[in-house]
Amino acid sequence: MRQSTDVTLLVQRRSATAAGNEEDCNSFGVVKTYSQWNEEQDIQTFYEEISTYKLLDNARGKGLEKENGRIILGNTRVAAFLPKFVKALDNDRTLKGGDLGDYIEEEAVALYNYKFVMNRIDEADASSI
Repeated sequence: MRQSTDVTLLVQRRSATAAGNEEDCNSFGVVKTYSQWNEEQDIQTFYEEISTYKLLDNARGKGLEKENGRIILGNTRVAAFLPKFVKALDNDRTLKGGDLGDYIEEEAVALYNYKFVMNRIDEADASSI
């Protein structure tokens, strides 16, 4: 089975905060909105990706101890949206019919959440990759 998609970045917004708050960390966030076209299914969907990154200069006591103490905590959430006209086409294709009056296209039809931790590596670690 051959499957191909065409993804286009529609909008990107970024925000950052400087060090000096109570946790002594820097934060960065980015929101990206995409349009995705699936050629085989002849369907267009949209999804939004929200990513946040927090630099911890001193991770001691947070269960994230590292020799150099610099750790980045990350979180990425992806929400998929199905426009009303696509949902109507899907109903027609499957012969389900039905009233789409109560369908709210601004609500995500799928939601994925990923959390991760990044550690700074030294030159010796980097050369072994």
